[in-house]
Amino acid sequence: MLIKYTGTDNYIISTGGGVVERDENIDILKETGLIFYLYTDVKVLIKRLKKDSSRPLLKGTNLKLKLHTLFERRDYKFRQADFIIDTDSLSPKEIAEKIVKEINHVGN
Repeated sequence: MLIKYTGTDNYIISTGGGVVERDENIDILKETGLIFYLYTDVKVLIKRLKKDSSRPLLKGTNLKLKLHTLFERRDYKFRQADFIIDTDSLSPKEIAEKIVKEINHVGN
C-alpha cells in the first residue's frame, strides 16, 4: 500500500504502528518524504488506551504487557525517523505545530 505514495508530493501518511514491522516499509517511507515518530512513553500509552476497544492487537489481552512487548519490538525501528516528537504532555494541536515547524525549518 505504501508504494502507491512513492513520487507524490504534499501528503501526510498516518500509519499504524505495525508499519515498521516490515523493513521495506521503512525504506518506502524514507524515499517518500520526512518521517516523524510521535513518541509516547508506555505508561502514557496505557493511560490513553485502557478504554479503547478499537485496536485489534490489544483486545482480550493484558494491555500493559502487550504494549511493553510492542514498544520493545518497534521503538528502535521508529527511531529511524527524521524527527522524534515526545507527545507525552502535548495536545494534538501542539504536536501538529511542532511538525509544521520542523517541515518549515527543512524547507528553508
